[in-house]
Amino acid sequence: IVVLVSLLFFQLIFSFLFPSCGSSDSWQPISAYLPKFSAESSDGFLLSKVYPLISSEYRLNSDIGHYLELGRNFSPQYFEGNPFLERPLYPFLIFLSSLPVRLFAAPSYGIIFGLAILVNFILISLAVVLFFWLLKTIFSLKTAWLSSILLIFSPFSHSYLNQPLAEMLMVFAVVASVCLLYNYIKKPTTLKLIIFSLIIGTFMLGKMFFAISFFILLLAFYSRRCKEGIIFLIVHLTPFLLWYTFVTR
Repeated sequence: IVVLVSLLFFQLIFSFLFPSCGSSDSWQPISAYLPKFSAESSDGFLLSKVYPLISSEYRLNSDIGHYLELGRNFSPQYFEGNPFLERPLYPFLIFLSSLPVRLFAAPSYGIIFGLAILVNFILISLAVVLFFWLLKTIFSLKTAWLSSILLIFSPFSHSYLNQPLAEMLMVFAVVASVCLLYNYIKKPTTLKLIIFSLIIGTFMLGKMFFAISFFILLLAFYSRRCKEGIIFLIVHLTPFLLWYTFVTR
């Protein structure tokens, strides 16, 4: 675990020093975002210390404004007509990570940005550790090591670990869902099916990555366990339906 997390920390630093970003208009330098947010004294201090260390090629995705705004003020009015209605989990995790800071003062956008990167690092660390354990259990230690290193140094991790986006949450959701599925297949019970379905459904509130649901449903019908597949389908949609009803009604 120490080695894997250390490699991830190296990847985090490396991704800021030698970033890989998109070339479209949806990727802009940090300076282009500063006028959009109220730069406070703490932001100025952070920028003066950290910004010179970041590569001039570093760009921010256009979606980060929504996540930073929600992470700083997880308030109902932001979900009124908001296209990010279906992605509340990631900014909510950022909001939770800011609670210790809120004991002293309202966090600035710079602090929220730093907390978002911290949340990314924790999520991808958990994902890699679970990924390593799963492959070691199913295949071998060598396969687990090589596959985990490929995940850590993949272009996907390099591009999005340094972005306050829900991509690292999506990686964690995929790996955790497969681990839950593997656990269920080894010893299936109705209670475990319901609990695991609710957990996977909650992951969908981070990003609507339907490949997870489709894979589990296809596996259920291929294995002729249609009843379990139907139960999963209904139960795993419950968190989203509850969230959507709560926000809209």
